[in-house]
Amino acid sequence: MASKIKADQFETLDGSGNITLNNSVTMASGKTLPAASLTGALPAISGASLTGVTSVGGATGVDFNDDVKIRSGTGNDLEIYHNGTNSIIKNSTGITKIQADDIRIQSADDSESLAKFVKDGAVSLYYNDSLKLNTGNSGVSITGNIDVTGAITGNAASGIGKVLQVKNQVQATEVTSNSATYTDTGCSLSITPTATTSKILVISSNDCTKYGADTAVAIRCYRDSTEIGGTIIGRRICDSDNSDKEQAIFSFTVLDSPNTTSAVTYKTQYNNTYAGGTVRINAGSGSSTFCLMEIGA
Repeated sequence: MASKIKADQFETLDGSGNITLNNSVTMASGKTLPAASLTGALPAISGASLTGVTSVGGATGVDFNDDVKIRSGTGNDLEIYHNGTNSIIKNSTGITKIQADDIRIQSADDSESLAKFVKDGAVSLYYNDSLKLNTGNSGVSITGNIDVTGAITGNAASGIGKVLQVKNQVQATEVTSNSATYTDTGCSLSITPTATTSKILVISSNDCTKYGADTAVAIRCYRDSTEIGGTIIGRRICDSDNSDKEQAIFSFTVLDSPNTTSAVTYKTQYNNTYAGGTVRINAGSGSSTFCLMEIGA
């Protein structure tokens, strides 16, 4: 027996065949719903496929709850969703491409730049909205210090020959000797090379003053317990003006190859060869300087 359609099941039924329903519609198996214009909130649809939909959300946008994913691709290869804490773009196949001629990554409130990527232009990286790294036609420019952890390899370690780090000391503490036995000057620095191929340039300037009779001063340099460069300075401080006090600055440089990435300590020692008088390092207001530079080999 055929079912009857009651008038109260329709809200309106006009002469053009447009039907407004008060209740739900259940489609028989294998049947299709003719092209329709739906307004208002779209009800839940179960077991159906929508085709011909060209826009979703309209002026009010589309809202998705946490962990509800926008999925694209036959195998749902691309997923975009928010899990309640983080926002996630997940691609499980192929390459993920962002294609644009000018890409800007900004802070959430759009007040600071984090990174910029411009076609045929610069790649720029920022820290606290301050430009730190910028690429250009001639290479890369960096604002600020470069801190290296681990070994530098490739061209950076084998060919550029640039200063990789610097250690410096100003030594003003006075030390005194009237013996031919070598004594520490107080100049001592440790450095950890970033590559085994690096060289360490040692630059030393020593303030020496003799008191009393003529003296001859020798200064030598050590890497840990190994003397490097031989006896650097062997110089006599003479009593040229018949006074008991004469001052001289002894300076030297040594280029050393420690062949290690472990910490090494460099220092200088001096002696009073003639022992005719007293040699004082950094006497009075004098001071000595000691500098180590790591040079990329």
